[in-house]
Amino acid sequence: MGAIIVADTVRPEAVRAVQALEQMRLKIVLLTGDTRRVAQRVARDLRISEFESDLLPEDKFSYVNKLVADGWVVAMVGDGINDAPALTRASVGVAMGSGTDVARESADIVLLGNDLARFAETMRAAHTYSAFRWTKCGTPLRTERIQGLEEKGFSALIGGKGGTRTLDPGIMSAVL
Repeated sequence: MGAIIVADTVRPEAVRAVQALEQMRLKIVLLTGDTRRVAQRVARDLRISEFESDLLPEDKFSYVNKLVADGWVVAMVGDGINDAPALTRASVGVAMGSGTDVARESADIVLLGNDLARFAETMRAAHTYSAFRWTKCGTPLRTERIQGLEEKGFSALIGGKGGTRTLDPGIMSAVL
């Protein structure tokens, strides 16, 4: 008898990205179709305290749907077919550029490459830019593209549930 165990390894930049997002006081939840044992290891390696395992695509969708219904502004980051329904339901769906076509087409934003740290950098830059824009400039900058994301609730993403800071998604193109 023998066994072969295959598991993804956690990339160092993912650990830094999660830490950066938590420093912004964002709630991080790992939603995965992997077994509980694998999910526990990944969550431990990423230092994420909350996770859900053994999820089907409809389970991820339901989880995100409940958060949205409860008033949370949710950014769902995913890369696979199984993430697509939740990406469409999230306030903002973010696909990894190296992910599946279905994930990229379901998302509002596609990150170039496969580096979650880019999302954290974008959030940090948007937070800084937003504070500067409102305190120094006094008037919001708008384009049709930005307005579309703001209508989806992206403007409250930085503040979390009931957040009040405005995020100008126009900064996204400069960072990504």
